[in-house]
Amino acid sequence: ATAAASAKPAWPAPWAGRLDAAAEIWRPLMDAQRAVGLVRARCAAGVWRCNASAVGVLGFSAGGGLAGALSTHWRERLYPPTDAADTESARPDFSMVTKHHPRPCFQLLPQHCPRCVNSVVSCRLLLCAQMIYPAPLTVDMQTTSALPPLLPGFEIDTQTPPAFLAQATDDGFGVDNSLAWWAAARRVVGAAPAELNIFASGGHGWGCCADPSEAVCSWTARAERWLRDQGVLAQ
Repeated sequence: ATAAASAKPAWPAPWAGRLDAAAEIWRPLMDAQRAVGLVRARCAAGVWRCNASAVGVLGFSAGGGLAGALSTHWRERLYPPTDAADTESARPDFSMVTKHHPRPCFQLLPQHCPRCVNSVVSCRLLLCAQMIYPAPLTVDMQTTSALPPLLPGFEIDTQTPPAFLAQATDDGFGVDNSLAWWAAARRVVGAAPAELNIFASGGHGWGCCADPSEAVCSWTARAERWLRDQGVLAQ
């Protein structure tokens, strides 16, 4: 998305300190807003054979943080409208957050991600919203005490899309990222529940692994089941 520098929003200080050179979170967020609107417009117009009401976002690691940002910052475009696609809603219909492979999910099919072919089949044309080992979402990712709150600006409400989260307990970026999102969604009356998948081990960056001996690799099958429960994939 192209936008004038003046369109840059004021972002909470924790982001600026956490993301260093990538502190300009608004730039990828603008791209994400534009992408959802563009996909939705082309689905609605019949240009692509896809469902305009089943557009989501999938994010791994820092991409999971971006998926979370889009899930809570979709009401107002952060850039000047460029065409009719920017009149479409930027709200993802669902989000999936995990870690690894910050590439568009259609690039992971099928050669990079054999276990994901069915679970993210809708990503061939759509964006799917999942948060896989997301970072950063909390104020303190390394806390060992009370569960930290979500970063300022990540306010979950009744319009926040349903989320699928997957993370390992020994993730060096802190499993609290996923726990905090799940807990925040649970506290809001009427909010879509988040599905939380926490594995005992797996570290960070397992992506679409297919090793049956690794429990963490079952996340793709769980994601497929969740997408079916959400009505994104046929039962």
